[in-house]
Amino acid sequence: MDDDATSGACGSPKAVLAFGALTILQRLQAQEQELEGVRRAEDIEAVHRMRVALRRLRGALSAFGDCLPAAARKECAKPLRRVTRDLGEARDLDVQLEFLGRFLRNVPDSGHRVGIERLRLRLAQRRRKAQSRLLPTLDRLEEKRVADGLGRGLRAIVVDARLSGTPATCPELFRKAAQSIVARLEELLTWSPCVAQPEQAAEHHRMRIAAKKLRYTLELFEPLFAGKLKRALHAAKEAQQALGDLHDCDVWLELLPGFLERERARAAKFYGHTRPFARLAVGINFLREDRARFRAARFEEFAGRWQKALSEGVWQELNAVLLVALERQEVLSPAQATGAAREVVGGHGVLQEPR
Repeated sequence: MDDDATSGACGSPKAVLAFGALTILQRLQAQEQELEGVRRAEDIEAVHRMRVALRRLRGALSAFGDCLPAAARKECAKPLRRVTRDLGEARDLDVQLEFLGRFLRNVPDSGHRVGIERLRLRLAQRRRKAQSRLLPTLDRLEEKRVADGLGRGLRAIVVDARLSGTPATCPELFRKAAQSIVARLEELLTWSPCVAQPEQAAEHHRMRIAAKKLRYTLELFEPLFAGKLKRALHAAKEAQQALGDLHDCDVWLELLPGFLERERARAAKFYGHTRPFARLAVGINFLREDRARFRAARFEEFAGRWQKALSEGVWQELNAVLLVALERQEVLSPAQATGAAREVVGGHGVLQEPR
C-alpha cells in the first residue's frame, strides 16, 4: 500500500490523525456553544462549561498537535490560553459569590452577616471588572476566527481518512493512548505522599492539577476502550473534586485576612478611626473558622477515599487495561470506533458516504 494512504502529517498514521481531528472538533464545538451564554453572564454554568471545554480542547491539541500545521498550532495557542485565563478568573469569582449566597442563608447570628455581606459586595465588584476584561478577550478570539481556521483543517483530515478507507484504530493510536495516560497517572501518584499531610496545601493543589489532567486524558481516549476506563475515570474525577474543595478552602483562608486589612484601611481613611471595622471582622472570622473546619473534614474524607482506591487496585486495573490494549487491540472494533466517530461530528456531515 502507498505510504500516503496510511500516514499523515509528521509521519503519524492516518488513523491517529483522524481520531485526533475528531476529538479536537468535538471539544471545539463544545466551547463554541457557550460563547453567547458567557457574553450574557446570566448563567454562571455557561462560564464553567466553556472553561472546561477549553481545557479539554487544549489537552486534545497537546496530544494531537500533529493534526495541524505548526503555524496553525502557534496561531491558536495564545488566544486560547488568554481566554482560559480570563474565564478562570470569572469562574473563581462566580463560585465564591454562589457559595456566599448559600452561606448567608444559613448564618444563625445576624451580627455575622454584616462582614460577609461586605465581602460579597467586594467580590461582586471584582466580578464585574472580570467580565469587562473577558468580553474583549472573546472578541479577539472570534476576530481571529480560531474556531473556523481549526475546523476547516480538521474536517479535511476526517474527510480524507473516510474517503481513503482509513481504519478507525491502529497500533500507534493505542500506544499514544497508553503513553499519555501512564504519564498522567505517574504524575498523580507522585503526589500521593501528601495525602498523609493535611497541612501541605501547595502539594494538594498540585495533586489537584495532576488529577484533572489525568481525568481529561482518560476522557480523551475513552472512546477507544469500550467503558473499561470508567473506574479509573471515576476515581480521578472524585480526587479532582475533593482536592478542588480543599483548594477553595485554602483560597478563602488566604483571602480573608487580606480582605480584613483592606477594609480596616478603608474605615480608617473614611472615618478617621477603625471602630466600625469591628462589625465586619466578626462575620469574616466566623467564615474563616467555618472554612477551616470544613477543610479538615473534607481532607479526612478525601484521604480515606484515596486509600480505598489504592487498596482496591484502581490504578493497577487501569494499567492492566492499557497493557491488554497494547498487546491485543481488541478493546474497540473498527466498526464501533467508526460509529462513535460519526456521533462526534455528525452535525457537520463530514463522515457521510460520498455521493
